[in-house]
Amino acid sequence: MHLSKIFALAINASPLAFGAIPQIPESAIAQYPCWGTLRENADGFVYLDIDDNYIHELIHFIEDEGYQEPPYFGQTELVGAHISVAYAKEERVSKIAEEGRVIHFTPIECKIVQTPNREGIEGVYIIEVDAPELDLIRAKYGLPKFEFGYHITIGIKSL
Repeated sequence: MHLSKIFALAINASPLAFGAIPQIPESAIAQYPCWGTLRENADGFVYLDIDDNYIHELIHFIEDEGYQEPPYFGQTELVGAHISVAYAKEERVSKIAEEGRVIHFTPIECKIVQTPNREGIEGVYIIEVDAPELDLIRAKYGLPKFEFGYHITIGIKSL
């Protein structure tokens, strides 16, 4: 299947007014793999480990707008570029047995969202993704549908 047929990138504003959303070209996003490896860290955070260049390279398209790389790099316990699957605080029936499994996803759209629990942050630039297999894994471990939707955080803009 060709990526151009499955990739429908749309630039949309969040419900909060941020003005024009800086664009990351579809061709730039399409050069990175649409898969990652399922991981669980020692704290119980479950994530899809993806190519760090999603952040390292794509941030250049939005940094003139004030976005900076998220703080996911530099220390061994940090996970780098990822798609969150289950947070450590979520109670589940057991540790995941699928660790190491390769999971595919489809980039859907770029968005700017505001996270009410992060003071000092004006907006977070994300690429929303579709990953039905992650919903199945969450359900298997007694977790509801993921509250925030699956996404890759590309940049954070401070106030």
